[in-house]
Amino acid sequence: MNTKVAIFIVWVLSSITMCAQKRVSPTRYDYSQVSQQITAGCTSKYEQAFAIYRWLCDNIAYDTSYSIYYADDCYEQRKGVCNAYSELFYRLAEPLGLRTIIINGTSRNALYPNGGGHAWLYVIVEEPDKGILIDATWGAGSVNGKEFKRNDNDNSWFDVDPRWMIFTHFPDNQDFQFLPQTISRTQFFSLPYWVKPWWGEYGLNVGRIFEQCLAGNTDLPTVWTSKLRNKISIVEAPMQSTLNVGESYRFTVKPHEDVGLAIIDSSWHRDWTIDSISGTATIVVTPSAAGGLKLSVKPKDDTQYWSVLGYNVK
Repeated sequence: MNTKVAIFIVWVLSSITMCAQKRVSPTRYDYSQVSQQITAGCTSKYEQAFAIYRWLCDNIAYDTSYSIYYADDCYEQRKGVCNAYSELFYRLAEPLGLRTIIINGTSRNALYPNGGGHAWLYVIVEEPDKGILIDATWGAGSVNGKEFKRNDNDNSWFDVDPRWMIFTHFPDNQDFQFLPQTISRTQFFSLPYWVKPWWGEYGLNVGRIFEQCLAGNTDLPTVWTSKLRNKISIVEAPMQSTLNVGESYRFTVKPHEDVGLAIIDSSWHRDWTIDSISGTATIVVTPSAAGGLKLSVKPKDDTQYWSVLGYNVK
C-alpha cells in the first residue's frame, strides 16, 4: 500500500474512532475482569473479537420493548437493541486495547424492506488499520413481532466480507462500505436484501453475485436453508432463478462429510459422478416438465432431504 494512502487511512480511522467514542454512553463499570474471562485463552485480537461476538450472541437477547440502548443497561438486563449490542461490544473490547468503531446506518430485511436505523461494528484486529465488519445483533438472532428467536451458533455475521454486508447494511459514512468503489443509497435499495453472508459458506461467489446484482440483474436462485452450510460447498450451479424445460444444467458439489445428494424436480436425480481426486460430485440434469427444481441434501443422521437451492422450471 502507498505510504501516503496508508497514513491517510489511519488518520481517517482514528478520527472516526474519536467520533465513535463520543457516541458511546458513559459507563458505571470497569469491564476489565469480564473481558478477561470472556477472552481467556485467546492469542490474537481476532480471537478476542470473536470471543466477544460469541458471548454477546449467546448471552444477550434482543429487547423487543425497544427501551434498552446503552451498554450498562444491556449488561445488567442481558438484553438490548442494536445500539446496546454495539456499545457493550465496545466496552468489552476497550480494556483489551481492541479498537472498535460503532457504525450507524440503514439495514434491510424481510420485516423492514424499506430500511430502518441500525448499528454495527468495525473492529481493528491487526494494526494499524486492518479491521473486520461484525453485526452481533443479527448474529444473536431475529425478531418477529415481540418474539426474539436466538440463532444456533451463527457466525456468519462475524468478519463479514463488505460485498455481502452491503446487501443489507448501508453505513451513513460511505468510508465504512469498504468496497473498491462506493455505491449510492439508491443502488443499495436496488440490491436484493435476502442475500446473506452465509451464502458464502456454501461457496457461492460473492464477487460474481455482487457485480451481477449491481448491474441490475437480481435474478438469483432461492437459497433455502442455512442448516447445511458447513456440510457442502457448491462449486457450480445455475445462478438464475428460472430454468427451461429441455435445457441441460450442471451441478457440482463438494461434500464435507457423508451426505446424500439429489436434484429433485418431477423426478429424483441421484446419479452423481464422483471425482476421487477433488472429492466433488457432478450431475447434469435436463428438466422434462415445468414446475420446481431443487438441489437437496440429506445429512448422514437425518431422515429427510433439505433443499439448498431452488429454481422455477418453465
